[in-house]
Amino acid sequence: MIEERKRYIPEFKDIPSARAKIAELPVEKRIKDFSEVEFVLEKDAAEREAKRCLSCRRCLGCKLCLAACEPKAIDFSQQEEAIELTVDAIVIAPGVEKVPAKTRQELGYRKFLNVVSGVDFEAILREDGPYGGLILRPSDGEIPQTIAFIAEGRDAFMYTVKEMSAAQKKFPVMKLILFSRDDLGTSEGIPCEQRKGDVIEIKETGENNNLLIQWEEDGKTKEEELEMVVVQTPLTLAPEVVKLMDQLDIPKPRPFFEYLDSALVETGKEKIFFSGGIGKT
Repeated sequence: MIEERKRYIPEFKDIPSARAKIAELPVEKRIKDFSEVEFVLEKDAAEREAKRCLSCRRCLGCKLCLAACEPKAIDFSQQEEAIELTVDAIVIAPGVEKVPAKTRQELGYRKFLNVVSGVDFEAILREDGPYGGLILRPSDGEIPQTIAFIAEGRDAFMYTVKEMSAAQKKFPVMKLILFSRDDLGTSEGIPCEQRKGDVIEIKETGENNNLLIQWEEDGKTKEEELEMVVVQTPLTLAPEVVKLMDQLDIPKPRPFFEYLDSALVETGKEKIFFSGGIGKT
């Protein structure tokens, strides 16, 4: 039996791009001399190939991780074991996941360079971020004069307010526009314009990579040209945390944000608490 698939290349549906194929010398040229049959990857292709490999995901027993781990923290002889502990209380600090992948396709995230997620914008704001704390457009590195923030839900709105406040402090003259589907409240004193309606679609306007945003307000379709858009999606509990909640038979917490509240929250079961800026449903 002949196996067509190579042994050490398992198939994964979520690999972002196909494995690079190394070019080979055509057969008609091979028979004329002893030149190398397989070529090497060009520098750009090699870098793209390296970025594909995020993790092994399935252990093949090659032990390359053991060779690369300087602290020697990997122990292949270690076996799973159950450990019983006696404690006075249990505090669950679940944290949250930011899932920009759930952004509606109509909003152009991962399609247009100047449409970024709330996670991306948070990185942009950081001093150790990609632009050294400057707010720049990904398409051309220019400082945008107008930025729209789209809040997809109440939790997303609360986090959007935090990011808008940080942006306003960095560049007070920047025009900020807040879009939200529902009447979620005010922007807490941040100088911005508010649009209460459902965003229908975002398109690029031309060679300058500006964005044309269409939304419905009071039964009318409106549109406006902007330089950058930040889409903030709700935060969600990680799957392993949800599984833990089911195992402990306690209600799932409603995620908020670390800067809102750090006090312990009762779960309904004695000596089991939530922590880490969350609230009960």
